[in-house]
Amino acid sequence: MSLLARAARLDVDGLRRHVMGRLRRIDGYLEPLPLVDLDSASSAFDRNRAPILPLDEPVHVIVPIFNGYEFLPPLFDSLENNTSTAHRLTVIDDGSSDPRIWPWLCDRLESWPHCRLLRNERNRGYPESVNRAAKSLSGHVVLLNSDTEVPPGWLERLMAPILRDPTVGSATPFSNAATICSLPLINNDNPLLEGATTEAVDEILRLVRSDTAAIEIPTGVGFCMALSRHAIERVGLFDAEAFGRGYGEENDWCMRARRAGFRHLLVPNLFVHHHHGGSFPSTERTRLAREGLAKVARRYPEYLPAVREFIDDDPARGIRAFAWLLLLCSRAAAPPVLIVDHRYGGGALLYRESTLLRASRGEDRPTLVVTYDRDASRWRLSASWRAHSIEFSLTSIEVLEKLVEHVSPDLVVLNSVATHRDPIAVLETILLVCSGAGARLVVPVHDFHAVCPSYNLIDESGRYCGIPEVKRCRECLPANDWAGSSTGRDIDLWRATWKRVLSEAERVVCFSEDSRRLLARAFPEAIDRVSVEPHELPPLPSRPEGAAGDRVGALHIGVVGAINHAKGSGIVVDLAREIERTRLDARITVIGTLDRAVRRGAIRLTGAYERAELPKLVANCRAQIYFVPSIWPETFSYVTSELIALGVPVCCFDLGAQAERVREYSRGRVIRRQDPAGILAELEAFRSQMAAGPVEPHEGSTPVP
Repeated sequence: MSLLARAARLDVDGLRRHVMGRLRRIDGYLEPLPLVDLDSASSAFDRNRAPILPLDEPVHVIVPIFNGYEFLPPLFDSLENNTSTAHRLTVIDDGSSDPRIWPWLCDRLESWPHCRLLRNERNRGYPESVNRAAKSLSGHVVLLNSDTEVPPGWLERLMAPILRDPTVGSATPFSNAATICSLPLINNDNPLLEGATTEAVDEILRLVRSDTAAIEIPTGVGFCMALSRHAIERVGLFDAEAFGRGYGEENDWCMRARRAGFRHLLVPNLFVHHHHGGSFPSTERTRLAREGLAKVARRYPEYLPAVREFIDDDPARGIRAFAWLLLLCSRAAAPPVLIVDHRYGGGALLYRESTLLRASRGEDRPTLVVTYDRDASRWRLSASWRAHSIEFSLTSIEVLEKLVEHVSPDLVVLNSVATHRDPIAVLETILLVCSGAGARLVVPVHDFHAVCPSYNLIDESGRYCGIPEVKRCRECLPANDWAGSSTGRDIDLWRATWKRVLSEAERVVCFSEDSRRLLARAFPEAIDRVSVEPHELPPLPSRPEGAAGDRVGALHIGVVGAINHAKGSGIVVDLAREIERTRLDARITVIGTLDRAVRRGAIRLTGAYERAELPKLVANCRAQIYFVPSIWPETFSYVTSELIALGVPVCCFDLGAQAERVREYSRGRVIRRQDPAGILAELEAFRSQMAAGPVEPHEGSTPVP
């Protein structure tokens, strides 16, 4: 099929389907791929709004009206209040069938300066009405639909591109419903953000720099479009005969002007609200739009490919996205909170979701979550407020310094930098951000990253180090494969940087007394800022009846979680080998995963699970005791707390928060031995002890703070 034939067959719905195929859903809105680069997007905005200067010459504003009575008061109120520059107003009633229209216009415009009021005795359609109103005018013309509302200084900004450059044929502002000039979603009718007004959205766009590069568009959009007198003199006015009642006539005019050498521009620092459809019912509007687009496509084979190319490239995407971010933050009741975190699971993520984000929602705060995706080697900013969200990519963490020039968080939470490629750079940036924004800093201690780049405190031999003297750390780090970060081999620089961070923090939050004690060993001067606030566990579904382990028979040990080296995968494998070597009547079920390959003999793996599935998995497992084999002092240990909440027997090594909780648990035991045979002996003794008493969960089997 030829390009012309394909273009002729493409209607409004087809063009919309093309757009939707290029989009990703972002929490209630659709956003184009790839992610907007925050650095380039924010560069288009200034912290201060440029002054609005009056026009040097009057402009003719034409408002054709056909019905839509309810839209007239807000339109003319906004025109009267917000049009301060020299202009001439022409209002034409195109034979409205609503008898209220003409008397209302006569009364409202009676004392309006420099105003013409015209009337068609019968409905002649939008193109002919515009032609009649503009026929005797000499000068630039602005077409304004009757279902719009304009903000202060609108006319000056709309006309600026035409007055600067005689090659500009038309100028169109951003709107909520303006096809390729729509915000926040291109080619869509977007509702105004809850509680926002035309002025509120426009105040954001007024921050767009006046020297921002012009955004050329394939066609203007007629809801609010400035037409250059030079282009009108060259190509005439609308083709009223071809386009009848309306829709498509402005695209036809723009294509004629384009072929004559004129350009059409989007005005990026102006927002005009468009209710869309004030004159026609939606079904008739859709029909007229489809018919008009087909006529334009037949006349100009280059039209639809140009529109498609514009939608695919979407050069205004950065401005739309950053304006949307600023609007989200401006509508909230409280300043945003900035959270620096990793993109993976575990306690830090659960804390962010269950505590930090919940608190932000309760205070009506926007949240700005910055994470580093190691797999894609890029940063990501996820901004959300109520049901709205949007995402950006960052070329570097330093871009946050530019962000806070526009968005000022009053709280920064350094939730985790454990998986970031350059933690030192992150810390330095966060200190600058807090200083520049005057924000409070809170540091939750989900691990011991502040103490050592090996955040689980695993030394070069793969064992828990116990936080030795710094001279020992200097020996360990160069050979420590668990340290990970390329910038973390200098323990003196590392500790000095973290010392500054902890000193600047308003609060350092530990989730167990043991974590507070260990942190103070490395940073005694920070102890006064440290508070102990155990996690509030989200409730688990109740454990099914009859879920206790077998009282007799082979020793059955349960292990729960994503078990890596620090969480004791080596211990689990050693126990399995000892069971097989001694032919002990025992087995191990790992509810979760193990980071190393094992023979299926003494170990059974169930695979990764969702948290809500844990009670059922524990019930089906029927292990007699549960072992938390972590070889590092966990800062809280969700798994330990969840097992205790489920009322099963739990044991662990004498380390960290896990031992702190197990020691206070009536069905818990702290294991002293560390060799496989000794561990199995203690587990068997613990099983026997539990078998002698009640085995069903009972009241009081919950975590003790």
